Amino acid sequence: MNPNLSRVLYSTVSYLLTPVALARLGIKSRKNSGYRQSIGERFGFIENPVRRAKHIHFHAVSVGETLAAEPMIKSLAEQHSDLSISLSVTTPTGREQAEKRLSHLAAISYLPFDTPGAVKRFLGRIQPDVLVMVETELWPNLVDHCRKKDIATLLLNGRMSAKSAKNYLKTPSLTKQMMSQITLVLAQFDDDAARFLQLGCSSEAVITSGNLKFDIELSAELEAEARQLKAAWQLEQRPVWIAASTHPGEEEQILEVHKALLDSHPNLFLILAPRHPDRRSELESVLHGQEMDFAVRSDLNANSHISENAKVLLVDTLGELNKFYGLSDLAFVGGSLIPHGGHNPIEPALWELPILTGMHCHNFMEITDQLVAAGSLRQCANNLDLRERISELLRSKDMREQIGKSSHLVLQANQGSLKRQKALIERLLYPSAGSV
Repeated sequence: MNPNLSRVLYSTVSYLLTPVALARLGIKSRKNSGYRQSIGERFGFIENPVRRAKHIHFHAVSVGETLAAEPMIKSLAEQHSDLSISLSVTTPTGREQAEKRLSHLAAISYLPFDTPGAVKRFLGRIQPDVLVMVETELWPNLVDHCRKKDIATLLLNGRMSAKSAKNYLKTPSLTKQMMSQITLVLAQFDDDAARFLQLGCSSEAVITSGNLKFDIELSAELEAEARQLKAAWQLEQRPVWIAASTHPGEEEQILEVHKALLDSHPNLFLILAPRHPDRRSELESVLHGQEMDFAVRSDLNANSHISENAKVLLVDTLGELNKFYGLSDLAFVGGSLIPHGGHNPIEPALWELPILTGMHCHNFMEITDQLVAAGSLRQCANNLDLRERISELLRSKDMREQIGKSSHLVLQANQGSLKRQKALIERLLYPSAGSV
């Protein structure tokens, strides 16, 4: 199909689906009122951000992408006094984290629906010199309108799984046109780069630059907070494992594993941190059904105590997952016992923890493969395999420490992406300094 016709059809469908998108926001707002706030921004009606000599806009869909972009935004703001910054997100949870962490550096808003009118209005108000999209957040009309306005577009920390590439290939003409219009793709790994090329990016526009998340460092403040919570919650003398970023269909399996482990480790404690913390009520019902005593994070503070009878902490807050890894002796990373594709194992590696996952890790295959090769991550075929592996790790502190150190070596071998990607962004912002 002709690419221009594909875009017209895409835009028409986008307009027709706008009422459906609004209805979805209304439904989601029953659980999170943020979905019904700032609706005008979804149509491009945002406050004009303060502009300096240069302006850069970042788009990060939700919490994970916001955290990935945070060190880049801070580094650019610190070094370039002539640079103003804005940041858009898609979800209320992403906005909450963006406002908490970055509102002193960037103007925060929602990204509009990808209709021509909303996108044109949005770009007319922010007027960026460079628009940065984080990881896999690509929108055809946004990219096309940037090209028409001579706004450079850059994909930061670019990630493209085989599954995502297959989905993009379902609309080949639209995808190829969009990919060919992106100024620069900074891919995490060679496999990501190859898929972007397959989808239509030019070879000059794709550079393998590593994963920004490898450059995350543990702050002394975060380590101190973890130690304080572990002491206050009386977990220092208890073996603790964390099941992080879990999804429906996984929690029941994890709790079955935990219940079985309690027979041989009666003092064992589980931190259950679902990918979507707003599922508190649902998971409380699951825990009650398992007849398991538990505490809820939002009911606790730094001076609270957790009863010795409690076997689980249910995490219903955002932005604390990295800290809870610091309370743990070993970690299971979710989205992997079910065919979701897994989640990023870098944070538990940062804490030098033994890492366990299920077999479905295709969204993070490269880093998973590296950690498996180093002996620091074990993929478990099922919940029985998971139980046996946890039991083995609980029996040997020396084994846990040895495995954790190998995680750290993998991180060290992959660091330096922040510096590389920042230099390439600066070349787009300040072209007189050189060409990409």
